[in-house]
Amino acid sequence: HMKTPIQIMVMDDHPLVAQGIIDVVRDIPGIAGARIGDPEAYQNPGKGYNQLWIIDLELGKENGFDVIHRIRDINRQCRILVYTMHEEPWVAARLAALDVDGAVSKSEPIETLRAAVAAIAGGKRYFSPAFTITPPAQPGASEDSDISEREKQVLRFITQGKTSEEMAEQLGISINTILTYRRRLMDKFGCTNSAELIYQTKGLI
Repeated sequence: HMKTPIQIMVMDDHPLVAQGIIDVVRDIPGIAGARIGDPEAYQNPGKGYNQLWIIDLELGKENGFDVIHRIRDINRQCRILVYTMHEEPWVAARLAALDVDGAVSKSEPIETLRAAVAAIAGGKRYFSPAFTITPPAQPGASEDSDISEREKQVLRFITQGKTSEEMAEQLGISINTILTYRRRLMDKFGCTNSAELIYQTKGLI
């Protein structure tokens, strides 16, 4: 039973980077070829090929998250690997909530990208450490958990990627107080970092 060969589509707003990615991944076993992806390609998925999209989150005029949604709407079968400079916790949380097959940071060695493509081509998922979110084994606080208005405000700021300094300034309280709120939120939802917290509390704010 032959596995269907995989065609890689690369979307990056820097042509040089896109070409570099193509050169790095085109000779991985199971990959039939790699080329620059465009809307035409995801609206007409290649016959006889499985597609694996490698997408940056910054695509010039377009937003990578929007492109991922569009590709998924049109082509449910394809696989998607996000390859980005952005390692912020809110990015990890958004990716965890999105239907993607993997994410790799551009600050990691080229070998990591190759490993991710090989894993996804083999039907697995691959998230490098910057994007790994392990939802707590037992769910944290329940939906109606007792979370104060002030904690909700802080949570909203964490989701927006604001620093503790910015939060303290906007709320007119000390950084220590902000840190106390953060710690309390982490405890309530059984989280160890901001990304897990954002993931656990989506829908709460």
